[in-house]
Amino acid sequence: MPQVKDILVPIDTHENAAPVVQWASLFAHATQSRLTLLHANESLEFMKARPGLHGGGFAGLDLTVDKWRHHYQQEARATLDQLAQQYCSGVSVSLLMLEGRASATILGVLESTNGDLVVMGTHGRP
Repeated sequence: MPQVKDILVPIDTHENAAPVVQWASLFAHATQSRLTLLHANESLEFMKARPGLHGGGFAGLDLTVDKWRHHYQQEARATLDQLAQQYCSGVSVSLLMLEGRASATILGVLESTNGDLVVMGTHGRP
């Protein structure tokens, strides 16, 4: 049986992420593996294509790409931290937040880290 050392867990920041992280953590305990909780911020793909959001944003609306990114990253980081604290005690966990389409981001991380296993839910369901 192949040895599993690094498990990649791509998750979205919604209520269905908890069972996926919980299952991955149980598997990591059993195999003495490390977990990487990955969140890909796809929301900025839409915003990057809107020239009005670079610089001053829209008139009357205090929103720029940088402000949106900062706010989104704070909320996503808090969610990832909470999931790690709640379900991953006793497991080595790293948190990774990147921007881009989820599928391309996941594949890029797998190529650069040579992960052994991916544990993920499907279509927002555990």
